[in-house]
Amino acid sequence: MRLRRSTASEDQRMKSEKWLILLASLGVILLASSVGGTMASFVDQESSSNNTFEAWASTVWVQTSQTDFEAGVLDNVDTSTSPGNVTLETRGDWYDGTWEYRKPINITNSGSALTNYQVKVTINTQQLISAGKMESDGDDIRFTTSNGITEIDYWIESGINTATTEIWVEVPSIPTTGTTIYMYYGNPSAISASNVSATFSSGSFTDTFTDSSKINTTDSFNISVTDGHVEIDTHTNETTLTATGDARVVIQDPNAVHGSETHLALQQYTSGDIQRNFIQFDITSIPQNVTVNDVDFKIYYYVYLAGNPEGQNTRAKRVTGAWTEDTITWNNQPDSTISDEVSLNMPGSYGWVNYDADAIVQGWLNGSSTNYGFLVKFNTEYPTPNRCPIFYSKDYADDTYGPKLTINWAEHETTAGLYSVLIPNDTSTRLAVGILLSWNDNEPTNTDIKYQVEYKTDGSWELIPDSVLSGNSIGFDTSPVDISTVKTDYGQIRLKGSPSTTDVSTTPTVDDWTITYYYREYTSPEPTASVGSEEGMYVSPGTIASQVLDTGVVQARWDALFWDETLPAGTNITFEVRASDASFAKDTPPETLPWTSVGGASPVTSGLASGRYMQWRATLNTSDTSETPILHEVRVWHY
Repeated sequence: MRLRRSTASEDQRMKSEKWLILLASLGVILLASSVGGTMASFVDQESSSNNTFEAWASTVWVQTSQTDFEAGVLDNVDTSTSPGNVTLETRGDWYDGTWEYRKPINITNSGSALTNYQVKVTINTQQLISAGKMESDGDDIRFTTSNGITEIDYWIESGINTATTEIWVEVPSIPTTGTTIYMYYGNPSAISASNVSATFSSGSFTDTFTDSSKINTTDSFNISVTDGHVEIDTHTNETTLTATGDARVVIQDPNAVHGSETHLALQQYTSGDIQRNFIQFDITSIPQNVTVNDVDFKIYYYVYLAGNPEGQNTRAKRVTGAWTEDTITWNNQPDSTISDEVSLNMPGSYGWVNYDADAIVQGWLNGSSTNYGFLVKFNTEYPTPNRCPIFYSKDYADDTYGPKLTINWAEHETTAGLYSVLIPNDTSTRLAVGILLSWNDNEPTNTDIKYQVEYKTDGSWELIPDSVLSGNSIGFDTSPVDISTVKTDYGQIRLKGSPSTTDVSTTPTVDDWTITYYYREYTSPEPTASVGSEEGMYVSPGTIASQVLDTGVVQARWDALFWDETLPAGTNITFEVRASDASFAKDTPPETLPWTSVGGASPVTSGLASGRYMQWRATLNTSDTSETPILHEVRVWHY
């Protein structure tokens, strides 16, 4: 509020008022003669001097300074904020005189007493901004406690210059009976005090996967938590393959081909009586690089020739070169000196002879060696007596008894789902604003992990929409992710990780994930807020009664009352006067000496009281308590 003082032209006008009043008080026309002059008045007492009549001239009593005004009787008016002027007094519970308006916010609490609780207030700031009462960016918004003075923290969530601006206010105390806080506005020079970190508490959620306590194990699937990370779980497969090629080679007939016969044979005797078997399987149906759990390579032993081979040591060796059952002979057989082999003693009864060939097959699957099949032979081929066990080949009429290769392996699932527990994970807080989502992971070739944020609505989990968190629908690949757009509408959230692989032999891993956020207090039922009517800083009405003037003249006449004022829209100043020949105190009650109303238009030249002692009283009023009338100066003309 700018307070106006008198201008130079007004001072000149004030000087002229004396002459106006003097002329108005004369009751006769003054005549002059060449012999001598005469002056006369029907109302003034006269005296004679040197044969001339003279009228009493009116005297002006001016009250214009702070000292003048403060010598009177003040009620709800202020003389110090703008010295030399009188304005309405500001409320005793007003936050700051540079803010023009406030609204009471009435908070209802139907639960228990609360401390430092964040309450959501919905304000029609569009209406206030369009009326020119609030800054367009809301920078002049402030909140105080119920005393109207103590400032409290707040954060504008959304909607400035809309009918539904959402503001969160941290209220220090909300008793069970509720409370009232105040929102101030109307200060063009204010800077924003909206502060999310001051209004809410900071929190974080981190899982380093040392256990499953922070994982929603009900919804997560196909995951394995081991050694401080999460990977795609494995499943077990098993298949039994029949030989695609088998043949025996015989030293006695070194160039003969025995690939189509119905039996296989081992023989140990002299250097001239040795037989071996080559057996091959097609393992291309097994995914590469999978982890082999168990491999059984077996041939069916059904008879022996010559001596019983029981207890004799045999070997299943990895073949190192290519061969086919239609061409292999003793003389062209691949080298068999390598050490990749499995040892087994011949059993004492007929049936399947099983070689535990895990390492050999694992090498074929991970590419460290090439699958050319197995060579089965006696470990020592030259002893006596002669021993020759016989086995069925793949060409035997009942293929049930042909050579078999049973592989049991583990491979990773192609997809998995990793879900965190609720964030925040308690009943007394809720998410206020997200800050950052970050993670550390490992994604080998042909693997991927997408990260997303979900919230619960109507009992089911849904992705936070892209309109709120851009990119959330397809998931995030690069850490960190700014999630500051996720706000109070999403009170409890959870993290979702979606590992996948197109190579079942390998898996991506999540080593840790972290989300930081601000949270608010929560209770059910929550307090509610309603907005009251606008208030201004000024108290209305206010009065100033002048000090009492002793004119020194019984029945002194009050000729005119002038004042200077500034009246913003909705404000006015009215005057009353009183006078008496008996002395009275400035605070004499009206029951003892009544006031006479003379209206609100300056000047007043009629209806004014007479008496030696004179006093005026001004009443300042406003219908808009953000505005005050201003009384600059009062002048009383008397004689």
